[in-house]
Amino acid sequence: MTLVQFNQLQAHLATQVLLSCVPLTTWSKQLLAGRPYQDCEQLYQAAYMLAQQWQWPELWTALAHHPRLGEQTAAQPLSEQALQFSQYEQARFSAQLHADTSQTISEHNALQQVILLAHQAYENKFGHIFLIRASQRSAAEILAELQRRLKHDVITEQQEIKQQLIEITLIRLKQVVR
Repeated sequence: MTLVQFNQLQAHLATQVLLSCVPLTTWSKQLLAGRPYQDCEQLYQAAYMLAQQWQWPELWTALAHHPRLGEQTAAQPLSEQALQFSQYEQARFSAQLHADTSQTISEHNALQQVILLAHQAYENKFGHIFLIRASQRSAAEILAELQRRLKHDVITEQQEIKQQLIEITLIRLKQVVR
């Protein structure tokens, strides 16, 4: 949708659009309160600034609406738009995983297995899914990030999750409002 359409959209419909980007009601309401936006950059900047205020309880809520990498379902039900975002992102990850044609099938399978084991170790350590902006990252880069982040303490990892969630949210917002 265009920015003009977003600015004119009824509040409950605009809220649904924003909640599909990230399921955080306070952020959505605050962003709506800033309408009308003069241009998309102003909207994106406001979204970014408001996201900087997110605290761990909100991030925990948002995590429940993200499926594990390589999976289709999240712990909490997704809206239709959020489901479409998730399916697109998961499909891109799957395509990236198989994009390296220099790898044999057994090498692909080994990489998948290493990612799965690292993800399990991450969940055991932190108690939640590994969240990463997978867009424009190869499977090897995602694995390297996962292994790097396994060395974090809880507070550092919560800050990393916040940054990743902000990046994912802004990508989604830019796909919805142009």
